[in-house]
Amino acid sequence: MIKDNRQARAELEGLRELNVRIDALITEKEKLAARVTSLARPLSEPVSGTRHSDIANAAAKLADMDKEIDKAIDEYSERKKRILIRINAITDIRYRTLLFLYYANTVPLRLHEVAKIMHYQHSTIKVMHGYALDAYQRKYFPP
Repeated sequence: MIKDNRQARAELEGLRELNVRIDALITEKEKLAARVTSLARPLSEPVSGTRHSDIANAAAKLADMDKEIDKAIDEYSERKKRILIRINAITDIRYRTLLFLYYANTVPLRLHEVAKIMHYQHSTIKVMHGYALDAYQRKYFPP
C-alpha cells in the first residue's frame, strides 16, 4: 500500500456524503410536508391568521427545500459521472467493483455488505479497499 491515499479517499467520500445528505434532505422535506398537511384543516373550519402564516411559512420552506435538493442532485450527478469514469478506468476489476459498490452505488453500502456481494471475507475487503484507494490515488493524484 502507498503511504497516502487521502486525496482519493476525500474525493470518493465526498460523493458518498453528498448522497447521504440528499437522502436526509428528502426525509426532512417529507416531514415538513406532513406537518403542513396536518396544519391544513377542512374549509368549513375558520383559519386563524397565525395558522395561515404557519402554513405559508412552511410552504415557502418546502419550495426552498425543493431548490436545495435539486441543486444537490445536480451536483451529485456531475460528480458521480466524473467519478464513474475514473473508477471504470482502474484496471483491476475487483477494485472497480469495490469502489463502485462502496462509493458510487445509489444506496450506500457498508464494507461488510460489499464483502458479501463480492464473496470475500470482510477482513479481505478491508485490505482490498486500501489497495483500491491506492490505485485510484496513483492514477488521479500522482505525487
